[in-house]
Amino acid sequence: MRSVGWHRRASALFKAMILGLIGFQAAIGAATPWDKIVPNTSIDLPDRPKWLSYATADRFPTVRFNQPVQIVFPPEEDNARMFVVEKIGRVVVISNRDKPEPTTFLNLGIKVYNYSESGLLSLAFHPNYKDNGRLFIYYVAQEWNGTGWDYFNRLSELSVDPEDPNSALPDSEKIIINQPDKHYDHNGGGMLFGPDGYLYLSIGDEGEFYDILGNGQKLDKNLFAGMIRIDVDKRQGNPLPNPHVASSDHYAIPSDNPYLNLREFQGIELEPDKVRTEFYAIGMRNPWRFSFDPLTGKLYSGDTGDHTREEINEIVLGGNYGWPKREGSLPGPQRHAVHDADHGFVDPVAEYGREDGNDIAGMLVYRGTQFPELDGSILFSDYFGGWLGRAVVAEGQSPRIEWLAWDGHIADIALDPVDGPRFDG
Repeated sequence: MRSVGWHRRASALFKAMILGLIGFQAAIGAATPWDKIVPNTSIDLPDRPKWLSYATADRFPTVRFNQPVQIVFPPEEDNARMFVVEKIGRVVVISNRDKPEPTTFLNLGIKVYNYSESGLLSLAFHPNYKDNGRLFIYYVAQEWNGTGWDYFNRLSELSVDPEDPNSALPDSEKIIINQPDKHYDHNGGGMLFGPDGYLYLSIGDEGEFYDILGNGQKLDKNLFAGMIRIDVDKRQGNPLPNPHVASSDHYAIPSDNPYLNLREFQGIELEPDKVRTEFYAIGMRNPWRFSFDPLTGKLYSGDTGDHTREEINEIVLGGNYGWPKREGSLPGPQRHAVHDADHGFVDPVAEYGREDGNDIAGMLVYRGTQFPELDGSILFSDYFGGWLGRAVVAEGQSPRIEWLAWDGHIADIALDPVDGPRFDG
């Protein structure tokens, strides 16, 4: 996400999350005529509507949250409890749809650095959560060192209280990855278990403009500017990560991760034991949310641009998405792009420029019959532009972007397994 004024956008962020995240049915509801939509006065809109006939609807109009950034549904639950991640460092749960009363599931308190793009950013339940009670959180942590604060991009595992399914055990926190972080922006924040059972986490380039901290094209430095994939179950045959200040022995590296035993990168010799083998893909500026296509298993991620492009990428094993040498399909910041070679960078499957928005945020691949005309679409939101859109990516056709609705700041999109679409694939 972009950093400007997040701490001043709390009320707008709340509104967006309630409208945009309670479920796909809430994010895109019944058709609304153009003349019934209240125009926005803070941005320049086109003379003619650029979206289709969709509008958002407030699923729980009486419920209020504090800076929500994500909604998560545990796997294999009939009642589909809703867990809402609040950037302030709290997770709340709604157990009863008919009487939605949020209760605190987890409160990390002062462990969380909540400023600008920092905070508690994501939650993921283990695929076997119903039986093992394991859950994972990703947040920006703060620690006092005696003279000042140290900050970290932190991935941790916790356990649910065996006596209370609506309460996690804060004291059970086991730090998995603890990457020292110099800047409060560009923390990424997407986290999902893939169809392969591995945990995927998107991390930004550490902050500031133009990748001035130099992480975008580094495989032997730190865990920034890419998508990582790790094995939190430590399956047989998967090696431990290479020693690093951020790593631990609480996870393993999938044996088919692309940079195991790597000795050369972009013509530069590397020491294999210093390569960050956690990486699944690199060269990303600030990938906030991503989604797996439930039909094909393909992985799509947004990437927030610097000054020119917002990207939707298909994330492939070993893919390099070019930042900072490229921004989308265009040259990257001038200080990086001049005289730099193109090392097989992967272009976006769809992208748009400043004429349409400037902060790609939520992302979801829709598969279902409730909205058959959207089946196979990559749904996304643009936080600052306020648009909810879709990218249509079809074999043999040029990708296209269509704008579905406008509703202020939508930070994320989630599928509600109860009120959401019906998938027949």
